[in-house]
Amino acid sequence: MRSTDIRTLAALTVMLFAGLTTPLCAADDAESVAAFVGRINSAGYKNRSSCSGFQLQGGHVVTAAHCIPPLKQDAVYFVRGYRQGTYTELQTTRSGDFALAAADDLAVLCGADPLTPGLTVAATPPSAEHAFSVFGYGSPRVHSLTVSSCRFLGWNNASQFYLDCPLPPGTSGGAVVIQLENEWQIVGVVSASSKTLSRAVWINPQTIRGFCPSSD
Repeated sequence: MRSTDIRTLAALTVMLFAGLTTPLCAADDAESVAAFVGRINSAGYKNRSSCSGFQLQGGHVVTAAHCIPPLKQDAVYFVRGYRQGTYTELQTTRSGDFALAAADDLAVLCGADPLTPGLTVAATPPSAEHAFSVFGYGSPRVHSLTVSSCRFLGWNNASQFYLDCPLPPGTSGGAVVIQLENEWQIVGVVSASSKTLSRAVWINPQTIRGFCPSSD
């Protein structure tokens, strides 16, 4: 696994290292993904935290369920396009506005910004045939979007899979993308990580329709 700050991607098209030939998104593709990734900041009674999240087509905001505070009235902020204190858009909501699937560690805010385009959800399940990139705001560079190149290791269960890249705190809720039809599409959301690997929740169009029935 290797990570790079989004600012260096203009000089990179393919990463080759340690026998791993998994490309990071090329610069233009990385920017097209990064535009819809942001920080999930929350604040409530004795609670402040920061995770990652992203916006799908239809305006749905996705993150990990454990990133959402337990009290429904707690404030949650999706800071889209965040970089070094600047951002593209700030959405303010409450914990209770998110639909949660705690068992799968998935949280969705339906139609948060329906007029803004977003990332495409892949209809193809993840596999070892795909090149993976993970976008998130991991410690200690929580003010910069980082992209990590990963390989598929296998399934944990019917809805969660493993990647070979350990990811830092703060990347939870981050976007896991694969390249399909010349486009980087969403296939998962970061759920957990250890010193040797990470776990992601599989997202497909049916998953999103289950949360947001009005989704195409």
